[in-house]
Amino acid sequence: MAAGATSGGVTVHNANPLCGTAISGGFGVGGLLPGSFTVTAGAPPPPPPPPPPLPTIKTVSPTSGPAGTIATITGTNFTGATKVTLSCNFPELPAPFTVVSPTSITATVPVGAATGPCGVTVTTPGGPAALGGFGAGGVLLPGTFTVTAGAPPPPPPPPAPVTSSITITRAELNAGQLRIEGSGAKPNAALTVNGQSLGTADGAGNFRIQTTGFLAPTCQATVNDGTSSTTTPLAGC
Repeated sequence: MAAGATSGGVTVHNANPLCGTAISGGFGVGGLLPGSFTVTAGAPPPPPPPPPPLPTIKTVSPTSGPAGTIATITGTNFTGATKVTLSCNFPELPAPFTVVSPTSITATVPVGAATGPCGVTVTTPGGPAALGGFGAGGVLLPGTFTVTAGAPPPPPPPPAPVTSSITITRAELNAGQLRIEGSGAKPNAALTVNGQSLGTADGAGNFRIQTTGFLAPTCQATVNDGTSSTTTPLAGC
């Protein structure tokens, strides 16, 4: 049946032009004649599918935390969610999330989230839903999530202690005149010889000590830089 057909007579055309055409029914005085064909209305088209239901948000837990915090959002109609936000960034900064079930979503506070309180939003094919945020007069509403500052980075480790290993290359005591040379001392450290402050190492730990009137009954000298010490015999003593 062709689209747009109407009720009326039935006509049969013969392919042989000598045989003529047969007609049945049609319209006569007072209406349709016997043998007419009545075209009825077709079945109505199916109704469009209902729109997806709007989501709702009931709770968020925890209600605060720094970037990296995983928050659980409960509500309804979360299937097919396309976006979740936990912070008031501008431009908007969506949070990574997982739809656990139609009533539960886990979302992670993203790196770069603006600190402070903000409403929680979930967007699905049915539309957006929000919980918390600021109400009239700037009052925070229940369900608000607050992004907090992260913990400060740990302090750098303390520098390794400076160790020394004093090597004496020259040690002489002649008639009270002391001369000691060496290396490996703590850089720029004050040096003592047998407990007497007699010099300072240079920036590389090298030293050269000279003094007069020095006494060493045991003919030995102990050089100390506050970290280590070395004892050596005194030539010429």
